[in-house]
Amino acid sequence: MGPFPHPFHATLKPAGAACNLACAYCFYADPLGDPGQAMMSPATLDRTLARIFQAHPDGTVTLTWQGGEPTLRGLGFYRRAFARARELARPGQRVTHGFQTNGLLLDRDWARLFREHGVLVGLSCDGPPALHDQNRTDRSGRPSSGRVLQAWRLLAAGGVDTNLLCTVNGANVDHPLATYRYFRDELGATNLQFIPLVRAGDGGEGPGTGYPNRLGRFLIDVYDEWVTRDVGIVSVQGFEATLATVLGLPSLCVFARECGGCPVVERDGSLRACDPFADAAHRLEAFGDLRAFGRLKADLPQTCLHCEVLEFCRGGCPAGRSPTGVHWLCAAWKAYFLRVREDMGWMARQLRAGGRPDRIMGSPH
Repeated sequence: MGPFPHPFHATLKPAGAACNLACAYCFYADPLGDPGQAMMSPATLDRTLARIFQAHPDGTVTLTWQGGEPTLRGLGFYRRAFARARELARPGQRVTHGFQTNGLLLDRDWARLFREHGVLVGLSCDGPPALHDQNRTDRSGRPSSGRVLQAWRLLAAGGVDTNLLCTVNGANVDHPLATYRYFRDELGATNLQFIPLVRAGDGGEGPGTGYPNRLGRFLIDVYDEWVTRDVGIVSVQGFEATLATVLGLPSLCVFARECGGCPVVERDGSLRACDPFADAAHRLEAFGDLRAFGRLKADLPQTCLHCEVLEFCRGGCPAGRSPTGVHWLCAAWKAYFLRVREDMGWMARQLRAGGRPDRIMGSPH
């Protein structure tokens, strides 16, 4: 059997759900039901990588190493993993790596490894220490912000490409500009991701908290700051993904008509449909099963099919949909898309004409 015809972005979890933090909003429980938390073995790693490269078409093969906390698997494991990926790639394949970490175990050896292999490191940080530490404590209840800042400086000093992953939660959702400006002005970050809580109830932000409306205000306030001074200077994944969607090139599965391009490989080598669907019920036998799973996203209720911002959100991630089929963050996404759609249309026209979208800053349109 030849390669699967569609590219996919594989997430591997060598340490499973094991983690040295106890974040209040964490939703990820070990889907294998093994309290012993055995790690991915070298033999399973080899089989997994061979399977991925065999299934993936030519072009860029993106591997993201995640958890839990992936550094718990140890530096030696990743030295071997990155070398094996390079060996297994076909001549027409180019390997890129991402690595998502809380940063607590990083040192200069990790930084050297990341730099050597061109790894893009996503470092989790929820804003200034007073906001970050409300939810992100270690297993002993101690704050983690000081160690995250140390990791940020270590990666910067080592020349490692890094973006900050900020979960928008009950502690920071009412402080959008304080959070954004901390990243931009105090840390000097130029690559950011703001990650909403996907499932109603995560971190105590379920129905009754007003979280969707608060999230909408968060996104709009950060966007208003970004669009007036930071376009082309600070990369905010959600904003740039919205622009890509307007251009007809959705770069995030949540904004695409269909999903099914982000499978997860658990520590035993088993395959799941994606991170929010990592339970046993969504186990896949082969990468070719991704298309059938991804088509389910397009099954939307009439409320969505007649919505004025359907072209942007496409109903959102199925993991966050209510029993009615409407995403529980609908109010947030709708408010955000209504605010940005004129700007995004203007920037898209600039790009199509060979212009620069950063001209929107200070320009009437």
